Amino acid sequence: MPEKNETTSLNGSCLSGSNGCFEFALDYPIDGLNFYCGSDTENSYVTLYDLNDGTSSGACKAGDQITFFLQGSDKHKVELGKFSLDKIGNMSVSQMPRLSILDIAEGIRTTGGNANLKTSREIAIRLIRIIQSIGLNVNPPQSSAALNSNTDIQPILINDSVRTKLDLMLSNITVDQFKNTTDREFESLLSKWLDISKVSNADAAIVLDKLLIISNAAVYQPEFSLFSTSDLINSYLSGSEGLVGCEAGKECKASNTTVSHLFGHFMLMTDRQGRTFGSGLQWRGIPQSAAGSTTGFETLGGLNAQLIRQVAPVQMTAAPQKSWIGKEDKAIPANPGFVFKTHDSTAETMTIYQGRLYNDYMIAGTERFYKLLTGKKTEDVLTPAQKNELGLWKQSGGSKDYAGTMDLYKIYPISYLDNRVFKTKDNVQSGNTYIFPLYANLNFKFTDTSIASQTVPVVIDENGDIRTNFKPSSASVDECSATYDTATMQSNYGGTVEQQYPIGTVSRAFVANATSQPTDNTISIRLILGNQKFGNLNGALVGMNSTIKTSTANTDAIVIGGALVKLQNLLKADENTALSSTSTPITDSSGATVKWANSFASFNKVFSGQNPDDTQSKELAKLSGGELDLQLASCYRVKKK
Repeated sequence: MPEKNETTSLNGSCLSGSNGCFEFALDYPIDGLNFYCGSDTENSYVTLYDLNDGTSSGACKAGDQITFFLQGSDKHKVELGKFSLDKIGNMSVSQMPRLSILDIAEGIRTTGGNANLKTSREIAIRLIRIIQSIGLNVNPPQSSAALNSNTDIQPILINDSVRTKLDLMLSNITVDQFKNTTDREFESLLSKWLDISKVSNADAAIVLDKLLIISNAAVYQPEFSLFSTSDLINSYLSGSEGLVGCEAGKECKASNTTVSHLFGHFMLMTDRQGRTFGSGLQWRGIPQSAAGSTTGFETLGGLNAQLIRQVAPVQMTAAPQKSWIGKEDKAIPANPGFVFKTHDSTAETMTIYQGRLYNDYMIAGTERFYKLLTGKKTEDVLTPAQKNELGLWKQSGGSKDYAGTMDLYKIYPISYLDNRVFKTKDNVQSGNTYIFPLYANLNFKFTDTSIASQTVPVVIDENGDIRTNFKPSSASVDECSATYDTATMQSNYGGTVEQQYPIGTVSRAFVANATSQPTDNTISIRLILGNQKFGNLNGALVGMNSTIKTSTANTDAIVIGGALVKLQNLLKADENTALSSTSTPITDSSGATVKWANSFASFNKVFSGQNPDDTQSKELAKLSGGELDLQLASCYRVKKK
């Protein structure tokens, strides 16, 4: 342990995973941001950046107030206010909650008196100007990415050189000075340490919006409410029931088998431009049992398992929307809500219209799960405001209206894209080559060989998002030369316009480390092909690292492995050199062939096994999954800035 009142390189007052320890990850990859934990009055700590994880982290006791600051090597500091960790979470979860630059700014805003900078956003922009200026002025070591643009996001190292220069300031900068000075006055206060004038407020606003989207971008899914042993707590020991409900206005107990029940599952993805889209499925109907038998209806999970065997699933698709969980308030907006279309009707929609993300990880749909998630007692009565944070949905436009609750998990958050691997024109220095946008074809093979393979042309763009690149037969230019309109999501092929579809994002870029790893110089991608345009691939899932059980048997599961695009050949390629179409292989994390899956088709396979005379489900079952490879487009070339 450090000496009393000493700054330590340790990143918190408690050990990760220990009882009562709350570990957080910054949305900004900053190495060396100073902080105090409220329960530790003797020591200060710094955030540590981990190249393997791609994140900077710190830790304090749950419920602590955390005080951030930038410390000089000897005497001066920039004070950054206090922030209560309760505002982002109050319990340890399986992934570190994100603590955003906006959270730190909120601490500055609420510490001390009123301010000229009225909003947390204004304060965050000022803080980002400092951090980006540090990144632009520090000559990084070989092991770090260089910041080559005012608006790029790369690891920021607050090293001894930065701290020594900070002490050149005439005095500390207090929280009140931070938020009560004009831009010119603030620049003057910092001038002997750091020139922030070259990073404008507009530049910082761009960085802030990128950080907020990164903080939100992830995969979102409810758990399947299956195979539970109790109505109170299911097999995941969390109290989660997934997405469940029944006819609107009816009682939704598992034992109530006279009403039509509905339960479902989906996977949504939020990409780096803030769009959320996805695919899923639902079952609805009145579960049937042998005369006089109640077996299978003792629990909600048991009832749903009966429905899976008795009712064919219905596919749901969510087109790209920006009305998902809010970047700042972490709540789903009531209007317009987030909408799925069901595929057995042109008019039927499911709308998720309420819910708030807690611990940057979960939305609770029931009061019981909400209390578990927020640390409340069973006997506590929720306030109207707290009830408005429960995850709720409704469905209308079909033969019956439904309503219910949704317990949701946020998994696989993304991180910044390291420019030592993810090279674009904007993030490399002049004279260097860059790789993205990358034009390629994804070739999907089906496990059932009676189904023809299918190719989807794609672009991995300079933002790190992945879209289709369908080319019309009348195109007068090649697929690498089409112009793309981000507003309409259309490509112009020399006068012929073609609609494109966002299908995924790059979750992170893996930099080669001292010890060779299969992930070296790769990017991890995740895809959801959710549109009838994709035909037999509608609902295909790639790179989700998920397993979905389809029965109580250990072998019955949908497995969706990882997907790594290996870039080492492109990183070594010269400008405009013709490349082999197979020079950019794609593998899973163990180096094997990438597997893709389709949950809608897979559960049709389950239904078809119980109902062999249903020809439609038998045909859909053939589309349950297969293998995937990637080939560069013939027109693709590495370019030089």
